[in-house]
Amino acid sequence: MKEIFIKIFPRLHLTLISMTPNGYRINGGLGFSVESPNLELTIKPSKDFQINDYRNIPFNNKESENVKNVINSIIENYKFNLNIAINIKGNCPTHYGFGTGTSIRLAAIEALFKINDYAYDRRLLISLSGRGKTSGIGIRTYFDGGFVMDLGHVKNNDEILPSNLREGIKGSSLLLKNGKTPNWEFGICIPKFINFKTQKEEEEFFKNTIPIKPESVYEILYHCTYGIVPSFLENNINVFNDACSNIQKTEWKQKERSLYGELLNKLEKDLVSFGAETVGMSSLGPTLFFISSDLKSTVKLIKKLYGNRIDVFVTKANNKGREFKCLN
Repeated sequence: MKEIFIKIFPRLHLTLISMTPNGYRINGGLGFSVESPNLELTIKPSKDFQINDYRNIPFNNKESENVKNVINSIIENYKFNLNIAINIKGNCPTHYGFGTGTSIRLAAIEALFKINDYAYDRRLLISLSGRGKTSGIGIRTYFDGGFVMDLGHVKNNDEILPSNLREGIKGSSLLLKNGKTPNWEFGICIPKFINFKTQKEEEEFFKNTIPIKPESVYEILYHCTYGIVPSFLENNINVFNDACSNIQKTEWKQKERSLYGELLNKLEKDLVSFGAETVGMSSLGPTLFFISSDLKSTVKLIKKLYGNRIDVFVTKANNKGREFKCLN
């Protein structure tokens, strides 16, 4: 009986883009994959679906049930004989801006097809996952790592919603570029003293925040297309720092960051005082990433100040996507 091992890597999501119905397209985004914090999944054949999440901040019952429903629906539609049992280990928490929900779902579906000896390709896995309908970063970094910029969807009177509420909508976002990220190092700061946002709170945020002004969309696009993407292609970390800092000042990112108030602002200011040259918030947060000319020093100083209230460490860009092995 096959046993599958899949190591999955987090993505940092810099920003969503067209969060207004007053344009050609909606949604879209920009982000990139890093080496850690990562997750290791072992997946075995099983009579019934099982998921054991050993992380400090695991899936809740509803999130586990969502994965179960996706897997059981695939089994029914494809007439598979075997279900799967999933064990999740690692230090990448859910709801902290790392995209674990998408990557775990893709890994579960990929293992299911492999265990049942059914040929597949990434398009099929992405389609069955139901993800990538708001921003297509995680569905692409799962396979390839690197950086991704996508252009969202043609406007078809669709509501602008978070990914978990767009699963029934056909088609993934339009890819503009999936390239290699320079071999830069990044600091990651996970503030355990700041409460993360649940799916329900994320849904409320979208409902209360959209639309943003068209001019704000243009501003985001400028920093992405003339700042972040060229900085990766030309290996120019100074341009990345400037563009990332400017993205934090845009209307959409400011509203995301406002969810955490002065606690997040204080943490960012402390990182800057200890040498960080740019600080960004991944997705809806509250995780911060940063670049410093002396990352080890910045990490040491912020850790000394905040102690066990944060997890802080150095990671680097990931350009290889998930690791997939059949163990027997």
